[in-house]
Amino acid sequence: MRLQSESKELIARWDNVPHHPDLSSFPHHKHDKNGVHPSDSADLKSVLDKITEGLED
Repeated sequence: MRLQSESKELIARWDNVPHHPDLSSFPHHKHDKNGVHPSDSADLKSVLDKITEGLED
């Protein structure tokens, strides 16, 4: 799932493509402007909760 600004700039993207095996949450992870980070599985409710909480995790 992807969250972007009105100008289509990436704010955050959650996915489970298995290309970051070094992350503790492999294959789940989050991309943002600072890179790639471990993240829980990202179903719609979880992503909406994270947006509401200020994108923690």
